[in-house]
Amino acid sequence: MTHREHRLIRSVPGHGIAAGILLLVLFPPLGSHAQNRDRFAAIQTGMAWLAERQIQDGPHRGSWDVPRAEYRPAVASLAGLAFLANGYLPHDEPYGKLVEQAMRHVMSTMRPDGYLGMDDRSGMYIHAISTLFGLSFLGTSDDPALERDLAEWCRRSIALIEEAQKVRKNTIDVGGWRYTPYTTESDVSVTCWQLLVLHAARQCGYAVDPSVVHAGLTYINRAFVQPRSDAPKALLTNNIYMMKSIAEWPRKNAKNAK
Repeated sequence: MTHREHRLIRSVPGHGIAAGILLLVLFPPLGSHAQNRDRFAAIQTGMAWLAERQIQDGPHRGSWDVPRAEYRPAVASLAGLAFLANGYLPHDEPYGKLVEQAMRHVMSTMRPDGYLGMDDRSGMYIHAISTLFGLSFLGTSDDPALERDLAEWCRRSIALIEEAQKVRKNTIDVGGWRYTPYTTESDVSVTCWQLLVLHAARQCGYAVDPSVVHAGLTYINRAFVQPRSDAPKALLTNNIYMMKSIAEWPRKNAKNAK
């Protein structure tokens, strides 16, 4: 294992299975040496492109230009995740400083109630993506104050996800999430994002209520048996397969071990 692969594993919440999957994705044993070299060059070019375009001054420092201001946290989070996934931690050159700047920007966008959706009508996507970045960044910085503040920031963000599930809904929508923390409907795609965050939070050591994850999985499974009459037919997309395998595997594994 290379030094960069080792650092990558250390940067993934929970290290274990998630790290193994990520290594397979980022270091696939596919193609010729020339093809792998070209693939690596393309990734490096993409990261350099992002680095050149990060805003370095003013109130939006650490973010990127976006068509709508509400998208800043999500875009900064996705960019930050790209750097982390390629092994660039906050103290690493040449991109570590950019990752920390992105994290600080995303942290600054949290509302007093813990919401990161920026009042966008689909804000729970933004909230989930931003929280996933925070959980992935957690534990990688040499700055104790930043780590302390980020740990609390993540706790508040996770709490909002758990509370949003408790909003009173119709029976068929119970257990899911949709576009805002206060909506009375649920959506399979949004629900998968929230479950992914809760899984990462649990891997990072946060005490996630098991009943919240169970209710979310129950909603996803029910959505294919009893779809709402006013909603598009749910599709078994790759993200749903992935989320079910990640969230249900520990429970099935534990059952088989008994």
